[in-house]
Amino acid sequence: LLLAQAQNKTYRNILGIDTLRQLADYYNKGEDRMNAYYMMGSKYRDMGDAPSAISFFLKTAQEVDTTKSDSEFLKLGRVYNQIAQLYHEYNAPYLAAKYRKLSYNSFIKANHLEEAVLALAMQAGDYNLVGDRDSAKIALNKVISLANEHKEKSWYLYAIPALAAIALDEGNLTSAKQHLDIALANKDVFVSTYRFLEPLGAYYEKQGKPDSALYCYQKYINKAGENNLDKEKCYKGLARIYATLHQPDSALKYSSLAITANDSNNLEYASKDVSRVEALFNYTWHQQKAEQLARESRRKNMLLFGVILTAVFAMTLAFY
Repeated sequence: LLLAQAQNKTYRNILGIDTLRQLADYYNKGEDRMNAYYMMGSKYRDMGDAPSAISFFLKTAQEVDTTKSDSEFLKLGRVYNQIAQLYHEYNAPYLAAKYRKLSYNSFIKANHLEEAVLALAMQAGDYNLVGDRDSAKIALNKVISLANEHKEKSWYLYAIPALAAIALDEGNLTSAKQHLDIALANKDVFVSTYRFLEPLGAYYEKQGKPDSALYCYQKYINKAGENNLDKEKCYKGLARIYATLHQPDSALKYSSLAITANDSNNLEYASKDVSRVEALFNYTWHQQKAEQLARESRRKNMLLFGVILTAVFAMTLAFY
């Protein structure tokens, strides 16, 4: 069990699933059983078998004894976060949001505020995926409140760009400017990230300031790395601006780059869909294997019972 935990922490391949199953069966209660279930969930997660991983993470959550100490709430929060992330990756954002909330509540009880704030921000992202902007804004504004309450301006990073983007999508330029002004007033906090540059560029574009918008979009593209989703937004913004400025060559260039980024995003999503199908197939296969093992176990028990019964009958005859 210690070896499996060390492998998980150092991002190495965890022990085989059969060995982990024996560990889970060996420990009938307590922290060791909880850890064995967690390793089972982690192994299935690494195998891409989300249904089985979620099943064992839920078993882990049931074994966490929160009556012992507040530190147990930290474990519980991280377990719920694992479940939420799996639901997020397998295109079930409402379920992901549900477990983000459970994760947030656990982190608050454990007094691990930064992890609580991060859970809130990710919950907002899940709500945003299904178009529930009101719930997303509630979660993000809670992040801002916690940042102000605990004087942790670095937590603005989790909320300000997203709130500005939502305001722009809703056509609320006043609200967008308020959020972007916070980012600009705290450049020391935002210097490590350029996420706010995409909504800032969109704001300038809507305000009819093409030069400022071009600067923001270009700077974001240069700094964004492989984040194709936001790059795609910037490419589209640049294409729109250059079309407005009657520069067809540049407009065509950035339209083509936007299409390429979109194709890359679609390919990534298609790959995830294939992984989901494979995971469901694996889950069905594991269920069938478990049922087969159960049938074999019942058959062996019946055979053993028959042997014992025959032996007792033979001993009775011999006695008489």
